[in-house]
Amino acid sequence: MTAPMTVLQSSDPTSSPALWGQAFPVLVWRKVLGDRTPMVAVEGGGAALRGALDGHETRFDPIPAGGRPLAPSELAQEWLWAEGAAGAVTWSVRGGTELPRSRW
Repeated sequence: MTAPMTVLQSSDPTSSPALWGQAFPVLVWRKVLGDRTPMVAVEGGGAALRGALDGHETRFDPIPAGGRPLAPSELAQEWLWAEGAAGAVTWSVRGGTELPRSRW
């Protein structure tokens, strides 16, 4: 039996600017998720995955219909986003996730 997916973040494609609504802060989530691998899916497919690390942008493999897991090189980025996403971008992980307590 496969564990259900937990949505970490999902964008609203009608919000403005759309890019910032769907950008995924990998650096933060990496600390929370440990060795678990997040997935990315785009409504309608056809988007290219991009990343940023230390101010340098990298293009990664496209996001196919149905989504895909993030590769180790993608998880090493500070930020990821889906370029050309026409629909919502969803970042998820298999199983539940307990968020750390806020310090504020």
